[in-house]
Amino acid sequence: MSSQMTNKKEGSLSNTLFKEQFRLKLGVVYLFASGFNIIALIICYFVYKTSTLDRAISIYLLLIILYYKFGFKFTKDGGFYNMFIFRLLSKFQQRAYKIYRDILKENSAKKIGGKNEKNSIN
Repeated sequence: MSSQMTNKKEGSLSNTLFKEQFRLKLGVVYLFASGFNIIALIICYFVYKTSTLDRAISIYLLLIILYYKFGFKFTKDGGFYNMFIFRLLSKFQQRAYKIYRDILKENSAKKIGGKNEKNSIN
């Protein structure tokens, strides 16, 4: 009877841990890929132009720490592909693949057309 209860507790504990891992915030890479980071870098660049580098770096660090603590809501539930930089990279990759496919189609059509012309001459 007691072994049955411990098995139930272990099962519920592993279920809980499995579900809770998706509620953890994402790491630093995703924080730096967010749109807020780009805005913070631009703000700190203008602070650096009007003030010192020390002040710009401290403002940047303060902004990023506060954003990560209170505003960064991306978790491991699959929404992390909606980050600003990742969206830009995926759109660029889609366009590049489309252009690459078009070029391949055009070149293969030229090769097929070139073979037919050579055969008709001979």
